[in-house]
Formats: sequence, structure tokens, C-alpha cells
Amino acid sequence: MKNYISRKYCLVFLMLALSVGIAKSQTDTKLLSEVNISTNRIESDRFETGKDITVIDSKMISTSGITSIDQLLRYVQGVEIQPRGPFGVQSDISIRASTFSQVVILIDGMKLNDPLTGHFNSNISIPVHQIDHIEILRGPASAQYGADAVGGVINIITKTRADKQTGSHTNLDVIVGDYNLYGGRLNTFQKRKKTSFDFGIEGAYSKGPKPQGVNNSFDIITGSGAFAVKIGKSSSLYYRLAFDSRDFAAKYFYTKSKADNAAEITQNAWNQFGFNSKGKKTNTQLDFVWRYNYDNYKFNAASKSNIHYTNYYNLQLYQNLILTKVWKLNYGLQGDIKTIKSNDRGNHKNLHMGIFVGMVIKPVKSLVINFNHRLDYDQNYKLEYTPQLSLAFNRKFYTLRLNGGKSVRAADFTERYISSNLMGPLSAGRNLGNADLQTEKFWSVDGGIDVKPVQGVVLSVTGFSRWGQNQIDYVITNSSSLTQFTNVKPNTNYFFAKNIKAVNTSGFEAGVSIEKEIGSKGVLYANAGYIYAFSRMSSGEITKYISNHARHLVTLNTHLKVSHFNIGISGLYKYRLPEVIKTLPPTSNEYILINLRAGINLFKDKISVNANIDNLLNRKYTEVLGAMQPGRWVYFTLSYKF
Repeated sequence: MKNYISRKYCLVFLMLALSVGIAKSQTDTKLLSEVNISTNRIESDRFETGKDITVIDSKMISTSGITSIDQLLRYVQGVEIQPRGPFGVQSDISIRASTFSQVVILIDGMKLNDPLTGHFNSNISIPVHQIDHIEILRGPASAQYGADAVGGVINIITKTRADKQTGSHTNLDVIVGDYNLYGGRLNTFQKRKKTSFDFGIEGAYSKGPKPQGVNNSFDIITGSGAFAVKIGKSSSLYYRLAFDSRDFAAKYFYTKSKADNAAEITQNAWNQFGFNSKGKKTNTQLDFVWRYNYDNYKFNAASKSNIHYTNYYNLQLYQNLILTKVWKLNYGLQGDIKTIKSNDRGNHKNLHMGIFVGMVIKPVKSLVINFNHRLDYDQNYKLEYTPQLSLAFNRKFYTLRLNGGKSVRAADFTERYISSNLMGPLSAGRNLGNADLQTEKFWSVDGGIDVKPVQGVVLSVTGFSRWGQNQIDYVITNSSSLTQFTNVKPNTNYFFAKNIKAVNTSGFEAGVSIEKEIGSKGVLYANAGYIYAFSRMSSGEITKYISNHARHLVTLNTHLKVSHFNIGISGLYKYRLPEVIKTLPPTSNEYILINLRAGINLFKDKISVNANIDNLLNRKYTEVLGAMQPGRWVYFTLSYKF
């Protein structure tokens, strides 16, 4: 115990000391452009929201060398990515020890979360080069965005919607590497007076390594096109069509059965229409989204495929109103319909509606009060009221913040109905749905300080606590207690979806972020973070996901560019309690992961060559069940900017 604690604190101290040391040693630096955040509904400086927020801008994204969005998020403070496969094949996203279903993913402010399962929330159909910035809000946000925002919110803002890009540019990337890895990206952005257009497509294919005999092959393609048109002086129309297709080996993704030799195909389409009108004191926004998802899961060669079709229709209208210099108001309504057709889960539909109002009050120069209310009706949980209060005391060199509120989450279609429509007898260890699941309800509070000692450097410390009831997870249950099922074997154990009476999670975070220009030709991006999280359950039942989060998680992501050269390092240290690691084959409950990247830019940065080494130390590890992750992986990227 003492060994891993000492290693952990030494690593955190080294990261923070190194980052601050680098920052203070540069006297000719300046703060890069600030990004106002929109995840708070009312656009404002992130230090005035009272919430713990990280913003990753397009410059950081373009220099990070990432191949998928979840790969970028993996090294952000307080965010835990639990990948099942390489190169973004599938990942569970957790914020502050939440489950993967308790994080809301947004594209341009509209909810992406798939109604089938939270496992698909990282299937984001936006190519990397189309992203303007990403906002990560840690803590409850149901008052702003409704159900599921328990651990936090990740809002992906595209370049077309942000409307900050000028001129025209085209990027072409070609990727090759180990294990027959081939991939590429093509993106073009065009802006002419009142019209802008963005098109991008990217893909990756590999036969994959086979650690412990587990196949890691994948074939991924993602594409998106969008345009925006200004109407008059203050209004604009926006439309985006996007798609994402993944064909991958899925052995041990969802089960630990020795008979598991699964393969899976997922495909989704995203259609978004938006209208915006800005006045001197008003901002009106209307959005409609239709998200379609197809999933084909085959457990092994002898089994029949489980095929699911889901549709998510989402309409949202809101308005921001500046009343005075002291008062700002946000109000609106949102409604959605979720449907599923499945040979495994059956055919179902769910209707939801919500109204919300938020206020930003600035009674004195340094104090900002954010107060949000939301009332939702859902066919699952009827009426739910979710309030949230946030306070920020913002000064030049520091910000004090306090945030608290209620959040809820209803069971998805998988938790309610998985295996309910299958012929028996079902093999041991299968997941079984529960149509009588109650809604998760949580109260959360967090408080902290952001210190800004020099320009471009932010140090933050946050403590948080979340306590709730009826959290949903799969619990080992003998078939003798499952009298409602006729397709199970006698005296056989299954994972049955149940409500856990009480689950409390507490912890704290510490981090440092740096964004600085160095001289006339250099730039440094760096962030390092540490999170400690501990969850307690009211019962001693063995659950599948609640306790799977890291007890200690250290993250690091840096990138330095000087003249024509760039170098970066990202990595993490993760420790989980030994008793929650129930993988097949067995794996260590702690590991260190380090990735390196380096490159050179030529011809005024029009051409660049970059080399990446993922998992430099060749660690053997797994995150969920038995999905063993790849060892060392080397690949190269050739980029050309038109």
C-alpha cells in the first residue's frame, strides 16, 4: 500500500513542479485567446460559472496527434476513459467515478447519448479536424440538460457552428503503422461572406494485435458535412449530416464467458438542423436532431445475431435575455422521443418533455451567482424537479467556486429489456434486464479554487461528494430468484439489472493547465491532473460497473512546438481496488501508460511528418471485463495543408 501511494504522490508532485517550473521560466510568454463556454447555457467566461470546467481548443486538438476523440479525453483531469478496443473502437466515459451512462455527450449543445446503451456514447460522428473546441464540465448538470448528467457533460463544438474560422483550408492526413494499420483524414472548410461549409471524412483499419489470443481487429469510418448561412444581420441557419460506422472484434466486451468470440457492427447517422437569431439583448436558439443507430452483435459463430434499431428525435428551443448589467436570464423547453426495434429487447417507445429556466446574477463585480431549475416529465419516472446553484468569486489571480444540485437518470432500453425477448435456456453469466427499474436520483456538491499565478497557467483543487439512491447496475443473481424469466437455466447465476439502495461517492481533484506562447515560434500546451475517488454501496452485492472506476488516477498531456519541431508526451497512472478487478484473463489492478509523439513541419507548416508510439512501456492491462488492450503500437502520420 505504501509503495503505490508514494509512487503516486511523487509522480503528481513531479508533474506539477515541472509544469509550473516551465511556465515561470518563460518571461516572454503571453496568454493565448480565451474561450467562452456555452455548456452553461448562457455564454460566459468559465471562471464565472461556479463550475469546474476544462476547455480544449482547436490548437490543442490539432497538435495532440490523436486518432479519436476518446483518446484525447483520456488524459483530461477528472475524466476516466475505459477503452474496450484500440483507436477509439469503443470506450466507456466516466467523470468523477460515475458510470458510463451518467455522462452526457453533446454535439453543438444537442444530446448524443444513445437510447440503447451508454456503451455507444463515444461513437461520436464528428471527424477530429471539424472540432473547434471541447468543453468538459465536471459535476451535476441535469438542471441544464436533463437526465443522465450525473457525473458531468462533454460538449463538442464544431467549427461551422462556432463561426470563428476565416478563409478556407483543406487538410489531408495519411496514417500507417504496426499490425497492418491504415488510415487517413480529409477535411475542407470554406467560408464565403455569409456562407460557410465544412466536410470531413476519416477512417482507420487494422488486423490488430492478439494479446492473450484476443482479436483486436477493427474497421472504422466517420464522416460529416455541414453548412451555415447568415440571414440578414442577426440570424443564421445551420445543418449537419454525419455518420459513423464500426466493424470490430468484440470478444469479452460485455461478458466473461469462455464461449465469447463476439463480433459487432454499429452504424449511426446524425441529422441536426439549427436556427439562431441574435439581438442586442437576446439570443434565440432552435435545434432539432434525429439520431439513428443500428447495432448487430454476434456472440459467437453458433449464435444468432442480436440486431437493434434505435431512433432518437430531439427538439430544443431556448432564449437568452440580458435584463440588466446584473441579471441575465435563460429559459426554454425540450422534448424527445426514443424508439427501439430489437429481436433481443423487443419494440418500445419512450416520450420525454422538459422546461428549464436559468439565471445569472452579478450583484457585485467579483461575485457571480448561477441558479438553474428544470422540470421534466418522462414516461419512466413521471415528474422530476432538478435545481442547481453555483457561486463564483472571481478575482484576477484566483477564483473560488461552489456548486451543488440534483441529477437523475432513467434506465436505458438495454437495462430494462436485455435478453427478455430471447429463446432459452440462456447461458450462465448473461445480462438480464429489469422492466421495473426505478430512476436514479443524486445530490451532488463540489467546491474548489482556481489559482492563476502567471498568465497562461491555472492551478486547481476541487473536492466533491455525490450521494444517491436507486443507482442501476448488474448484480449476480441466481435464477431461483428470477421467477419472472422463463428462458433461464435452473440454479444458474446471471447478471440481473437492479437498483442499489444507496451509493455515495466522494473524492478530490488537483490539476495544472498551461497554454503559452514561447518566443515568436514556439507554443506549449500542458495539463496534468490527479483524482481520488471512493464509492460506498449500501449492500455487499457484487456489481458489474459501479466499483470499476479508478481509486487513484494521474493524467498528463503535454505538447511542445519550437520552430519546425514538435514533441509530446501523454500518459496516466491508474490504481483500482484489487477486489473490483474481475477480468478474464486476470490483470493487474494498477498500471502506467506512456505515449510519445514527435514530428517535423516543413514548407511553412504545409507538410508535416509525425511518429507516435502508444503504450511505450508495452504494459499488459485491461479496463473492463476481459477486453485486453494492445501493447506497444507504432504508427506514422503524413499531413498536408492546402
